[in-house]
Amino acid sequence: MEPLTTGNARVKEARKLSRRSERSERRLFVADGPKAVAGALSVEGCVVEVFATPSARERYAPLLRAVDVTLVDERALASLSDSVSPA
Repeated sequence: MEPLTTGNARVKEARKLSRRSERSERRLFVADGPKAVAGALSVEGCVVEVFATPSARERYAPLLRAVDVTLVDERALASLSDSVSPA
């Protein structure tokens, strides 16, 4: 299966969660990064969907082994993240 892109409807819906009003209304949030995802996965029923690049799925396979992972490309994942990487 090809990774989803920024134009995919599921990615667009997840991107809306960057707005506080959307998070409050839908009672959802984005856990960004392996530590946050691990914390969310430790709470049963907390995780709705996990987005990862193919390389991240491989790198964090032990963490993600018990969940379905939606593959996205690098641009799509970056569009979901509010983290800033130093240049």
